[in-house]
Amino acid sequence: MKKTKITHFFLQKNKKKGFAYFQIIFAFYRAFVLMLVVLSIIMITKLFIKVTFDTQKAEMELFKEQLLYSKDGISLYDRETQLLYPGVIDYNLLKNKALFESKLLQGFYFKDKPLVAAKLEFSLPTEIIELTDPTYEIFEPIFYHEDYFKELAVLANTKLIGAGGAKMIKRETPVLIKKIIVENNLAVEKYIPAYLTITIVSSNS
Repeated sequence: MKKTKITHFFLQKNKKKGFAYFQIIFAFYRAFVLMLVVLSIIMITKLFIKVTFDTQKAEMELFKEQLLYSKDGISLYDRETQLLYPGVIDYNLLKNKALFESKLLQGFYFKDKPLVAAKLEFSLPTEIIELTDPTYEIFEPIFYHEDYFKELAVLANTKLIGAGGAKMIKRETPVLIKKIIVENNLAVEKYIPAYLTITIVSSNS
């Protein structure tokens, strides 16, 4: 009888130890699963942010192409012949900042807040500046949504990531500025080589 009680005592004790071990193993397993879930959420979030940013950059690059190569952009467009001259800028339009910016706003119209804003800066190659009329040298920056551009440019320069920040790209491309001049009582087309720097900003949100 006494031997049976001792055996029963040890069996109970072994059961408690086994249950305690099981609880420890289960706790480790639960922590491991939780860690996997957290890591999965982090990876999915990073992937989502990367895809969002990649799309954002693609949108800005697309807008740059539309500025240069669409009839509503900055390149010279002959409405009579419906011919577009990519990379050729009308001098008279370039010197009329208000008219140029109005053209861009009408050409790229957004009912609500625009997806992007832009700044266009034209400059002459230094090697030809002395050979040209001084009026050719100074061109005011042309903006697409100027106030919005300045707001987003500040955010982009902070390098903030996420909804509170903005992204900026800057591209330079050669262009020709077309001006009609009078020589010997004849109207002559003159094409002046120049550089165009396009800065585009877009909100992360």
